[in-house]
Amino acid sequence: MSIFLYLFIKIILPFIATIAIECALVYIIFKNKGLTYCIFLCNVITNPTLNFLLMIFDNLYLYNLSLARHIILIILEFIAVFIEAYIISYMINFNKKKSILISLLLNTCSFLAGIILFKSF
Repeated sequence: MSIFLYLFIKIILPFIATIAIECALVYIIFKNKGLTYCIFLCNVITNPTLNFLLMIFDNLYLYNLSLARHIILIILEFIAVFIEAYIISYMINFNKKKSILISLLLNTCSFLAGIILFKSF
């Protein structure tokens, strides 16, 4: 497999899917363009980073250690939730609890969609 195709499958495709799912959900639920833009920016920061780190772990042969990979994935997802919640709280002036709930909801939805679309859990 070429490096471009590998990066496309591991980083670019999940990024596009996450942006589409999370931005659509937040716009449908909140009807707030500012929050939708904020979610887009959050994912520009966290999604490629998370997928790149996961790709590194996969290349260290952790894909053979299914439990270890799942634990790492869950830890990275929780880190992303809290980073995104902080950004939402800072940019949109939502309280921390609301920001965490929004981030957790969106990340859970895109995580589950990723499992369905990419069968990667």
